[in-house]
Amino acid sequence: MSKLVIIDNDCGIDDAWALNFLLNLDKSIKILAITCVDGNTGVDNVIKNNLYFLKMAGRCEIPVYRGAASHLLPGNDHSVAPSHTYFHGINGFGDVSLPDLPDVCQEKEENAVAILNELTSKHKGEISIICCGPLTNVALALRTYPHFKENVKDLYIMGGNYTGKGNITMTAEFNFYWDPEAAFIVLSELENKIVLLPWETCLSVNVPFKWREELGSNGGKLMSLLNKIEEPIVLRTSKLGYTHWISADQLLAAIFINKDLIKESRSVHATVELMGLLTRGQVVIDHLNVHKPNIMLITEVDTDLYKEMLLTLKKF
Repeated sequence: MSKLVIIDNDCGIDDAWALNFLLNLDKSIKILAITCVDGNTGVDNVIKNNLYFLKMAGRCEIPVYRGAASHLLPGNDHSVAPSHTYFHGINGFGDVSLPDLPDVCQEKEENAVAILNELTSKHKGEISIICCGPLTNVALALRTYPHFKENVKDLYIMGGNYTGKGNITMTAEFNFYWDPEAAFIVLSELENKIVLLPWETCLSVNVPFKWREELGSNGGKLMSLLNKIEEPIVLRTSKLGYTHWISADQLLAAIFINKDLIKESRSVHATVELMGLLTRGQVVIDHLNVHKPNIMLITEVDTDLYKEMLLTLKKF
């Protein structure tokens, strides 16, 4: 039986890794759509990057839709660390030169937010949305279509944090910081339908840079593409003091495919700080258990099993 999926992304490099997982490691997954959102790069580049990867994969039957071109409220860039601006490159793919490909994959005309509603209405309770970027499209669907939250099966989200450790500001993870109002809406209105993979859990996955380098050797065409676009980013992360390859969106995709990756998780109530001078976009966990849980928070994953899945991708 097919697992129906919509991928909502801001197609940077880790989004491309996630797409590779979902295309190749579970043939029961049926990707109904890719909805594009502003984030790692502008939405025009997000569309181009998704289409390019689909062309390389020979999967042009998967439709790509244009979504939100900005976050819900303006003025969200004042405290971003300069060293972390456009972390995946201005174009989201490391700003490397890639060969032109025939225009066999084309963007669809319909709007991504409308498609989220249309597909979840058609397949009520059957579609999982895998969210690899800011949550603007999902928040707009919730605000525009009253039955969307009833119709969607669940959301797998890479975003936020649970100990206040940030990667775009001192206290906030990028996806939630880029549109904190959207994250607030989604966490508030989709209670008990959210699986959240936070930044700290991604950091805990110990995949050394050397292991990543060996993984990329003698791979297929998709691995070769990933090697090329990721090379400047690996260099950048090592210069910033990271000691191992960081798994984020691709780890979320792996978890969706294989729940055995989850070694520790817990049900908690989570919301997002919107007004803090230094903490805007930070996830706030109800450690006092005053409120009912609204998400499943993943706090530990099986690194060895994750590496096994990565090795399986090597041939693609």
